[in-house]
Amino acid sequence: MAFYHDELMRIKKAGNVDFMKITYEDKQVVLKTIEDSDETVHLLTKWRRHYENWFGTTFRISEERTKKWINNGIINNPDRSLFMIYVNGKKFGCIGTIRFVEEENSGALDAMIRDPEIEHKGLMLLVEKAFLKWMFDGLKLSKITGYLFSDNVRMMDLHKKCGWTKIEKIPLKKIQTKDGTEWVRMKIEGKTKPERYFDSIKLTRINLLENMNDVEFQVLKL
Repeated sequence: MAFYHDELMRIKKAGNVDFMKITYEDKQVVLKTIEDSDETVHLLTKWRRHYENWFGTTFRISEERTKKWINNGIINNPDRSLFMIYVNGKKFGCIGTIRFVEEENSGALDAMIRDPEIEHKGLMLLVEKAFLKWMFDGLKLSKITGYLFSDNVRMMDLHKKCGWTKIEKIPLKKIQTKDGTEWVRMKIEGKTKPERYFDSIKLTRINLLENMNDVEFQVLKL
């Protein structure tokens, strides 16, 4: 396996311990690797339902399914990570990685969401910048990629403040799956119009560093 996979598995084997600390006002902000406690499963299920419109797939959401996803899709998956964001000990959101491409030594930002019922102004921007810096330095990536719906203007505005740039606008159509729907790339033929678009985005280390002057954080030794 690549260094990316080895490092993610090393971090996950350390368990649910403090991984990163971020300076934010007078609050204690900590990132920890995901675990499958009842509270975490309940929160991730609730957040997935709330933000369903911003995911590429829909399906029958349940806490049982979420718990299986945490264990099989994250903890035991060498390609993915997910970190819970804690503010003064309270679970506030999550952020992770996915889709390592060895040929270009790239990884993708994934599952960056916060509790819609809690507002800590400006915090998610600091978390994103700190996490992206760790992806470059800690995972030794050359490039970071991502996807989001073109109509997700609020998230794109946040990404731009980190230095992300758009590289492609992808036309989409919605198809039915066995237990829900999925947005897939489509060919534009004749008068057929896309139902929606994805923006494919990328970030280089140089572009990120140009936007890091307001972030203080520490990655802890595991």
